[in-house]
Amino acid sequence: MNELTVPRRHRGPAVRGRALLRAGQAHVHLGQQAHAVSARLSSGAAWAKSYRRRLLWTDTILISSSVALGYGARLVFEPGLEDGERSLAAFAVGAVLVVVMWSVAMVSFRSRDSHVIGVGPDEYKRVLSASMTFFGVLAILLVISDTASAQWFLEVAAPVGLVSLPLSRWLWRKWLFRQRALGHSLSRVVVVGKRKDVVKVVGQINRGLGAAYLVVAAVVDKPRPKEDAVALRGVTVLQGTDHVVDYASNLSCDSIIVAGEPSGRSNYIRDLAWELEGKSLELVLATSLANIAGPRIHYRPVDGLPLLTVEIPEYEGGKHVLKRMLDITLSLIALIVLAPIFGVIAVLIRVDSPGPALFSQERVGQGGKSFRIFKFRSMCVDAPERLAELRA
Repeated sequence: MNELTVPRRHRGPAVRGRALLRAGQAHVHLGQQAHAVSARLSSGAAWAKSYRRRLLWTDTILISSSVALGYGARLVFEPGLEDGERSLAAFAVGAVLVVVMWSVAMVSFRSRDSHVIGVGPDEYKRVLSASMTFFGVLAILLVISDTASAQWFLEVAAPVGLVSLPLSRWLWRKWLFRQRALGHSLSRVVVVGKRKDVVKVVGQINRGLGAAYLVVAAVVDKPRPKEDAVALRGVTVLQGTDHVVDYASNLSCDSIIVAGEPSGRSNYIRDLAWELEGKSLELVLATSLANIAGPRIHYRPVDGLPLLTVEIPEYEGGKHVLKRMLDITLSLIALIVLAPIFGVIAVLIRVDSPGPALFSQERVGQGGKSFRIFKFRSMCVDAPERLAELRA
């Protein structure tokens, strides 16, 4: 077991660059066992995408089959199809709509979210909640529209789907556990924190049956080379908790597991979460949370160890586009609704003091890009010019 010591930030970028390069080289020469296993693996993001695709196809087939059984039962037990509501074509269109809306419910409840698939009960809960909610809404719509012929979807498709969908997830999970036992479908991770916490977490992950992680490196605040050679056997030990994001990127990792906040770093988790914004790395906590919003947390137990996955805000991709569209739409609606109130405020400002009602100023935003803001003036017109005088 070797150890890589990284100088502090104030020793200059050239030294840090060489240290990070040595970290990448250490990954090749150290931890040979982990490297030999991981060479056969695809990244955690790759296997998760492939696994979700399998679940998508399975869900689609089972939903379609369940609805087809309901359609077939309607033809067998109520063959007298007439024009209008009871026509074969109308019933077929209804069946297609049921398949589509059921599938949309599965997506809306995030039943194939990477944070819940393959571990814990949340995956089954979301599948059942999505299906039961959909059929509850469908039953209400059938009662309102008095469409009695569609009752076969509720009597046949619903129970078949509520049994087959969770069962398929259970079977896929068994297959996934077998793959992980063979060293496949694992997310490469770096564990960071106090040495004793890191040793505990690494040990429990390695012992955990069906654990989704492969520990390729440990970043500790105070390494002990001789003891680490035994306690962290097969794991590259690095020093410098401030460089954990660089280490994880260089080692092609999928996640960073925080085993415990380093000594004297009470805001370490918050700062690390900010540093991970916009990156493809996932943040997982094996410690008490600090400054993390509850809805962004997903529970993943490993051999009695509570691992909490934190969703990092995304600034690209579909979620970002959707959020941006929502922000613009709601802002426009708010401006239109509040326009009369804004008009009254503008008049009151002009009456109170001479000068424009709006104040504009250039600010610096994301990525260092400047933009101009507009707000109602709450100071005198020449306040920026008098700033030095006011400070004096």
